[in-house]
Amino acid sequence: MKFVLYLLTTIVVTFANSQNLKIQWQDESGRAFNIIAPTGELGYTLLPGDRIQYNMNGNPNKVGDVYISYNLNGQVSRVGNVYVTYGLTGRLMRVGNLSISYNFNGQIMGTTGSVN
Repeated sequence: MKFVLYLLTTIVVTFANSQNLKIQWQDESGRAFNIIAPTGELGYTLLPGDRIQYNMNGNPNKVGDVYISYNLNGQVSRVGNVYVTYGLTGRLMRVGNLSISYNFNGQIMGTTGSVN
């Protein structure tokens, strides 16, 4: 019985903490970027001939002709002309003009606006 209760608790905690939201947009050239809420993990696609430059921490700071900036915590703070902001707890709060709202448990409730 204790094992079943432990297993059920583990599954519930894992499910509650696994909620992610993928926010995706394209630049003028058709290069797609995405960022995962609440973590701020960055993804991107490459166009033919694109080169990637990396910073000292091994993070990409230029993809093609798009510059990527990071804050002091190592989180993405800007992708081209799209600013990315985080709350005090480190959760992704805004990507461009898109705002992300969370409930008191830290789960994503919804978004308003658009990236560009």
